[in-house]
Amino acid sequence: MTGPMLVVRDLRTSFRTSGGVVKAVDGVSFGIDRGEVVGVVGESGSGKSVMAMSLIGLVPEPGRIDSGRVLWKGRDLVRVPQREVRSLRGREIAVVFQDPMSSLNPVQTVGRQIAEAVLLHRRVPRQAAMDLAADAMAAVGIPSPRRHLASYPHEFSGGMRQRVMIAMALVNEPDLIIADEPTTALDVTIQAQVMSVLDEIRQRTGTAILL
Repeated sequence: MTGPMLVVRDLRTSFRTSGGVVKAVDGVSFGIDRGEVVGVVGESGSGKSVMAMSLIGLVPEPGRIDSGRVLWKGRDLVRVPQREVRSLRGREIAVVFQDPMSSLNPVQTVGRQIAEAVLLHRRVPRQAAMDLAADAMAAVGIPSPRRHLASYPHEFSGGMRQRVMIAMALVNEPDLIIADEPTTALDVTIQAQVMSVLDEIRQRTGTAILL
């Protein structure tokens, strides 16, 4: 493969509403290669999250991708069957969402949730998946990771919950992590810690990061 891993060309996503068509993403183009960090800058409501969801086939109704290309290692994710895009999510491309409390299941332990991400993409015994979950938690700086496998999301601080989300994204060793405003609602000190964790992962594994 030559060129960047991900190439986005003239991507356009819109929403059909009772008030007319809202253009959420209007002609975005960029590329990102292994080990790179690319930041998308814009004010609140400018379409950054919709753009991120467009890349992985998660545009919410009534939105749709109108045109453009999302080339992942040469495959156009806009045009391939959705089952192919689903197979990439969490395995080759992982997402860290803005709000971990709305993304994590409050009635399941964090260990089980991270392990489920492993079992979705790999044929390994459940105990091996739990071991990988503990390793991922350790990699993002969660103390006593094996003990915390049995913890629930509400038992963590906001910064630690976001580390859990990063561990879940990291556990399958993806080539790209899409971090959709991962420090929203965190205080400045915790924001710096979360960004430091992401950069350490990038340097250690070569994972590209889209912010």
